[in-house]
Amino acid sequence: MTNSKPATPYGWAALVGLAVFGIYYVTLAPTTAFWDTSEYIAAAKVLGIPHPPGNPLFVILAHTWGLLPLAGEYAKRINLFAAFTSAASAALWFLIAERWLREIVPIRWGRLLAAAAGTLVSATSWTVWNQSTVNEKVYTASLLSMALVTWLAVHWGDDDPGPHRDQWVVLIAYIIALSTTNHLMGLLAAPAVAIYILWTDWKVITRPWVVIGVITAVIVGVSLNYLFLPIRAGMFPPINEGEPVGFFSQALMDVINRVQYAKPPVLDRQADLLSQYGNYLQYFRWQFARDWGSAAGAAAALFGMIGLYGLWELIRRDKRAGFAALAMFGTLTVALVFYLNFKYGFSMHLERDLPREVRERDYFFMGSFAYFGVLV
Repeated sequence: MTNSKPATPYGWAALVGLAVFGIYYVTLAPTTAFWDTSEYIAAAKVLGIPHPPGNPLFVILAHTWGLLPLAGEYAKRINLFAAFTSAASAALWFLIAERWLREIVPIRWGRLLAAAAGTLVSATSWTVWNQSTVNEKVYTASLLSMALVTWLAVHWGDDDPGPHRDQWVVLIAYIIALSTTNHLMGLLAAPAVAIYILWTDWKVITRPWVVIGVITAVIVGVSLNYLFLPIRAGMFPPINEGEPVGFFSQALMDVINRVQYAKPPVLDRQADLLSQYGNYLQYFRWQFARDWGSAAGAAAALFGMIGLYGLWELIRRDKRAGFAALAMFGTLTVALVFYLNFKYGFSMHLERDLPREVRERDYFFMGSFAYFGVLV
């Protein structure tokens, strides 16, 4: 019996990922840079604890990567880690785009071309490119986890029903939970993934072994925070911010909960809501032609319209994928801006004396910029 399902283009995804990695490699920072990147590189080197929430998953992965003889300078090696994780996420975004295009573009080569073009838009958007070659490091690892769980959900949805398929749900839950020990950004894919899974088979949540498996996976995933941080802190590495020594210590809870930042309740707005959304639009404007002056706005408007049209077509042609995509888009933009509750942007309304963020915060929204390429 012949399987009528189109073959998943893993080979093409690998080529796209390799092409993106090539772009990042030739534009890679040769050493460290300003802000948090130096701290994260140093923490990876000494297996230390950077500023809250401590990012244990990043520290372990980057430290292991840093042991590989990939470059002479240690800082460049960790920069390569960021480039690799971002390029791997690009390959997964390609697979997601190609799969969702099947209801819109029936011709295979057309889907491959469209998915590749959208992936390149995603990978070369200003913030994604910057984070992949120069800055912070933890966000590209989160980007990879978001793309991975989204692709696993899509793959799960195409699999034949049966107990073997339910194992993917447990794996997805574990990866989402584990990704939070890198950065909470990894949690942002959860609403879209949940919608996709429940739309496909809502009875999955009624199967006891799946529920037990998911709960266990979540506990095991987040336990890295409660194991690595106090154990390593007790060894007093050179970088040990917050010193979260002790499994049940207040110091550990303070690090995990980011107490030192003293963020106000989400309803106590630090800037007017309109300006906060305006700040996001400012960052969106930067993504596609930041150095082109007034043309940057036109480029952002063009890509914005293409992406929103893509979202509309997906909703119209494939409601399961479309509403999951809408949930992802809404989570990464409207909901995230509201939740983060930033002060006025560093370069917003410069003529006015306002409480501002100490730096531009576009990197918090890099998930939306990367994901927008799928919609494009």
